[in-house]
Amino acid sequence: WTPFRLPAFLLGVLFAAKRTRMRRMNTDTDQDTTLYYAQIVDKYSFRLFVFWVFAAAFSLAFEESKPVRLFSEFFLLYPAAYVIFGLTIAGRESRTYRLLTHPLLLLGGKISYAAYLLQFPVWTYIDRMAYGTFGNRFPPCSRDDPEAAESWSECFSKSGYQEWPD
Repeated sequence: WTPFRLPAFLLGVLFAAKRTRMRRMNTDTDQDTTLYYAQIVDKYSFRLFVFWVFAAAFSLAFEESKPVRLFSEFFLLYPAAYVIFGLTIAGRESRTYRLLTHPLLLLGGKISYAAYLLQFPVWTYIDRMAYGTFGNRFPPCSRDDPEAAESWSECFSKSGYQEWPD
């Protein structure tokens, strides 16, 4: 729901403004600042990762896991944003940054993103092949014809269109 996403957006705006201000004042290239953020990132990124693994396991184990999702989305929003912000400053000084930019992890990300993009057309095609719904997905209906149905739902029902089975 959109209003609940507003705090995440505003937090991103605030961190972007802080990052821009640091870059303008050249405080992001200072060695002490870089090491400070590298320590913070390494300390909190592991804790966040452990919590997210347990939250995912809890969500899979129990049907009603809304409290875990709410905790993850709202209360861990600031620490996660701070880790991402710290990664932009710490760079190679952070072990987390070096882990996330490892070539094998980057390759896995590219492959999984490609699979994510291709899954919908592939599953849609397989579904239509299995149920034979290529021909009657969009039946011919004319709004200008006086004999035509009054609504799209009537048009679909008169054409023999059938819903996909659940």
